Amino acid sequence: MEDVKHQKNHHDNSTVEAKAKLIALCTQNLGGFYQANDTIESCAHPTTEQIVKIHITDANLVERTHMRMRYKEMQRQMNLESILEQVRKRMSGTAPQQGIDNDWANVFFDFAEDISDPAMQSIWANAMVHELYRPNSISKCSLKFLHSLDNWEIKAFKKVAVSAFIGMNGHPFVFRSVDNAQESDPLFSQTRMLSHCIAAGLINKGTQPLSVGFAFNYQGEDQVVSSGHLPEGSSVGYYIQSFTKIGSDLYRMVIEQPKKAVNDSRHEVWELLSDFLELGQCA
Repeated sequence: MEDVKHQKNHHDNSTVEAKAKLIALCTQNLGGFYQANDTIESCAHPTTEQIVKIHITDANLVERTHMRMRYKEMQRQMNLESILEQVRKRMSGTAPQQGIDNDWANVFFDFAEDISDPAMQSIWANAMVHELYRPNSISKCSLKFLHSLDNWEIKAFKKVAVSAFIGMNGHPFVFRSVDNAQESDPLFSQTRMLSHCIAAGLINKGTQPLSVGFAFNYQGEDQVVSSGHLPEGSSVGYYIQSFTKIGSDLYRMVIEQPKKAVNDSRHEVWELLSDFLELGQCA
């Protein structure tokens, strides 16, 4: 009987905590837990240290609707202000006279107003900065894709992106020593994350042979794969795996570093490649 009583009490406590958690969630996102019995319940996020006090307010349907809409729009306004303040701080110098497409701006603001996580707000701010300086550089499709991503997916993408180099076409890619994303690769260790990025449509599934004459950017300098005995276009035994358009846009939004910065992941790849290939600055 004592075990049954303990289980019942534990069940009751869990139910109360779950209800408080729901009410706290609605309070944070909607301004309260709105009910058809003409009441609004609200509370702070429940903790194990103290009992959560639930506040109950009387409000008819019209009042509840106005309160929810007002609270939601205030949250959206604060989100936009936070993002735009970051944009303002990151801008300097002159920008092209060409304006941002109105449809692009509408998509941006419609999505950005619901972004409250500080880390994600920073990425959205980067998107706007890039578009202000380079109009039409980030697609509306990429904004929609970004809006669907969770924080952990951004972190997974970053683990791949930090090893990426920039091709002469302006798009990122990673060097590979094997042409199979599932195989262990001494040149690229994040194979599991790479598979996730391929499945998400951020990186192309297929690889291309690395050849003599291929040029890319490293630490702000244009580099080229050369050879004293192989003609231009000949394969050198390594591969490149390019990012898709969406992956390329996301790279611009999440990777923040000066061109001259030393990146440990890229530097390691550069050192390994230099042991086997002739790499030098473009003439």
